[in-house]
Amino acid sequence: PVYEEGIVKVEDLKSAIKEETILITIMHANNEIGTIQPIAEIGKIAKENNIKFHSDAVQSVGKIPVDVNELNVDLLSISSHKIYGPKGVGALYIRKRTRLEPILYGGGQEKDLSPGTENVAGIVGLGEACRLAKEELDENIPYITNLRNKLIDGILNSVEKSYINGDIEKKASRKCKFQIHRN
Repeated sequence: PVYEEGIVKVEDLKSAIKEETILITIMHANNEIGTIQPIAEIGKIAKENNIKFHSDAVQSVGKIPVDVNELNVDLLSISSHKIYGPKGVGALYIRKRTRLEPILYGGGQEKDLSPGTENVAGIVGLGEACRLAKEELDENIPYITNLRNKLIDGILNSVEKSYINGDIEKKASRKCKFQIHRN
């Protein structure tokens, strides 16, 4: 479970691991409230227990720094349209020596993991979107964080009994979506 701040507690995750556990998968940044999970710490636990670890980084790539080595992930998925790239294109990072079985069989594309013609234009668009997101990240983080904080302060100071869902400190900075409730 996640708690009031929307964060997975590492101790709960540790206690949920069973002998037959082969995969842990947790989203990096929540798509509704923007909270960032302790992925690096979870990845370390997965590694210590010889469990493969996947993180859905669709909401975090391009908004906060994402480094697969620092995060200790074996698999990491991203989506192009979340960083202003073409729709219908995504990527899956697969750490060396991480074995996957195909769901569909056929041609030899994608290292025999997925048959079909590759969308070269979409792939190039995703690559360019990633390049631009990385290039603009250092400039965008403080700018968007400042805008987010002004909006939050404005609402909290003018709307009675309003509160924020999630942890305000552990949010994806460019992920300005948050939920403010009025009692």
